[in-house]
Amino acid sequence: MRRPPAGTVEKLVPLSLRSLESFIAGLVREARGRRLMTHFSQPDLFSAGAQGELFGAPPVRDWRPDPEKVRGELLDVLAKARAAPDEPWKRADMDFYRTVFPQMARWLPEQEALELQSEFEAELQRLEAA
Repeated sequence: MRRPPAGTVEKLVPLSLRSLESFIAGLVREARGRRLMTHFSQPDLFSAGAQGELFGAPPVRDWRPDPEKVRGELLDVLAKARAAPDEPWKRADMDFYRTVFPQMARWLPEQEALELQSEFEAELQRLEAA
């Protein structure tokens, strides 16, 4: 590997510092009156209207479940509980349905929800008593 001649590094360092200072001074002069780091003809790519509405407004989604589907699922669970033999369900299954059934029933009309919940609770009590 070749080494630079003696004294070359010492001569380059002050020269590069002077060059750096003049370069920075030129940037500062150029940036006066304009925004720093942008060219006058370059659009701002991060502004609010830079890309406009490419995809339009997002669709409004209705997150309410279909009452018919909810009713069908609740009636399936109630039929499963009624068809169970006198031996109890697994404890985890009973705890799960005891929690989920009333929450699902909230999406039905109030009177229907109360009727289904009371029927389901009666079936759970029958299974627990066995």
